[in-house]
Amino acid sequence: MNRPKEPITLIPFARAFAAAVLPLCMAMPALGGVTRYPAPAQAKLSGDYTVTVDGSPVDVYAATTHLRDGKYSYAYFDFSGTVTVSIRSKIPLNACRILPLSRGIVPHVRGDSVEFTLDRPVDLSVEPSGPNSPLLLFSNPPEAGAPKEGDPNVVYFGPGVHTPGLIRLASHQTLYLAGGSVVKGAIEAQGDDITICGRGVLDGDDWPWNKGPAEFMVSMDGCRRVTMRDVILQGSWYWTIVPKGCRSVTIDHVRVCGSRVENDDGVDVCNCVEVSVLRSFIRTDDDCIAVKGLDRKLPSEGLLVEDCALWTDRANVFRIGFECEAAGGMRSIAGRNLDVLHYPGRGADDEYWSTWVWYIQPCDETPMDDMSFEDVRIDNRDGAPNLIKIRPMVRTGWGWEGHRPGRHVRNVRFRDIALTGSTAEAAPGAVYVSGADAEHPVDGISFENVTRYGALVRDGSPSVLIGGYATNVSFTGPGGAAAKGDKP
Repeated sequence: MNRPKEPITLIPFARAFAAAVLPLCMAMPALGGVTRYPAPAQAKLSGDYTVTVDGSPVDVYAATTHLRDGKYSYAYFDFSGTVTVSIRSKIPLNACRILPLSRGIVPHVRGDSVEFTLDRPVDLSVEPSGPNSPLLLFSNPPEAGAPKEGDPNVVYFGPGVHTPGLIRLASHQTLYLAGGSVVKGAIEAQGDDITICGRGVLDGDDWPWNKGPAEFMVSMDGCRRVTMRDVILQGSWYWTIVPKGCRSVTIDHVRVCGSRVENDDGVDVCNCVEVSVLRSFIRTDDDCIAVKGLDRKLPSEGLLVEDCALWTDRANVFRIGFECEAAGGMRSIAGRNLDVLHYPGRGADDEYWSTWVWYIQPCDETPMDDMSFEDVRIDNRDGAPNLIKIRPMVRTGWGWEGHRPGRHVRNVRFRDIALTGSTAEAAPGAVYVSGADAEHPVDGISFENVTRYGALVRDGSPSVLIGGYATNVSFTGPGGAAAKGDKP
């Protein structure tokens, strides 16, 4: 596909179309402080669900996954105050759950309908019977301070379907996707003080695996001070959000509706400093959050993932260190107040392509220091067997020629981690910590109040393996009490 040389606004046809239908498609306020965004006529809508909020209908979009039963749905709206959400489902609701459980949403099921109230905006997965054909329901506070069409620094897409292909953003520009817009294409940002925002959808469904209008769905290359907020990203053809060599990136309240193809990583942080992923909902086929070191000169440091819901169908929730070619180090990485909705957790301890909630695996002499993960709730109704793996490794596969493991892993803390949902023998929540050799050790790994199905993880617990060249690995209970042996 030919790539335009200048940043795209509305192409002439789309501008004329928007002018003709805009009065019909604008956000529709309703009683009770609800704002709906009618879907464009050409949008793919779901036949599985109908949704009303305080009696007003909300359009439900169709999304696809190449795994599970192949489909799911999502809907979005704004509100203030307290609202009642009513959902009619063509899928039996006899086992209905609303995730994350930490949101405390109680479903009232009657026949083919489920109803509940919201008193604050939240992102939810309404699941009639597990991860097949769920409804992802995204809600927002009322929108304020939206950019204006016609501003010379704003690339503006109003309600309707737009097909720009590639959108290039430069310094001091804002890309705005209005509620009710479906924008088919990719974003490449390069410069300083760039914003990507709006209630609309960036849609990649039209492109097959690894053949989109750009390499990645959203690329940020060498940027400083980039903010991305509120938008929905559907059906990426490859990695989804990729900051490379950036400083000060904020990804806030972004929703990733992925898993359409393989290798659609949610957020790949590549040699960046000060990246925050906040209040976001990420469903992917591949890793939800990956930290990579593709440039030998630049570090990856200062990453915070906070207040997010994470779901991977095939890979890892966090993969840290894979693809790091002697990078300038990975350090100061943190995750706080997170919900893991689903993950596969497959493979044995020593398999390079096994999958975990956390897979920490530096390669090619990359040093890794100072990581902290706390207040993480992992719902494991799927029975995934693996939880945490830390080991310097040699990068292999796909023609890579890795020669040495990562230099070391030091000072990693897991605190207040709860794995729940299954007590099956096949789902022990394995923990594996090992150095590679004397020159590539692991040191200073602490597990503080880490529980699996209500039992505290202790030194010597089943499915906890501490290998060679791993020192100062500690287990404590609530309040720092020592946790030794398998019995309380």
